[in-house]
Amino acid sequence: MQITLWTKRSIAEFQVTCFRPLCLSCGAYLQKKLPIENKLLQALSALDPIAHGQTAAEEAMKKLAEYFPTLFGPEREEQFTSEVRQYHLCQNLSPSDEVQLDHWWNNVMKEIEIPTLSSVVKACLSIFCAPAVEQSFSMMNHIITAKTNRITLSLPKPTGLI
Repeated sequence: MQITLWTKRSIAEFQVTCFRPLCLSCGAYLQKKLPIENKLLQALSALDPIAHGQTAAEEAMKKLAEYFPTLFGPEREEQFTSEVRQYHLCQNLSPSDEVQLDHWWNNVMKEIEIPTLSSVVKACLSIFCAPAVEQSFSMMNHIITAKTNRITLSLPKPTGLI
């Protein structure tokens, strides 16, 4: 059995000849396949706790209302913009990578009064993504089976004339 020692030169050579091209090709593939240019996804990224307090996230969050026009009318747009600003200026919130998104927003809604922004955030968080949709169908397949997919009533047959 031969043991190979990695020298600084061999590591650098590996990075240049193998690792870097692999990373570049993976990056190119992901850019081609992922919907990075999707404006809704860009706006939804503003909900990430880590984006709290960032100017770009504030601007993206303001665009979220455009995707949910039935939540409130034009008369509340100014209130929505004000609440987005209030959220991003709030110093009492400490973002973390470890907290789940829905838990983060639950805490935010308890901390500051943002009813219009809350309705938009709830609408955003209720959007199903592919794995959740597949999981819900899978769960339904366990509930609805060939035997339980219809309700049949067995009525007594009439036995005589009235």
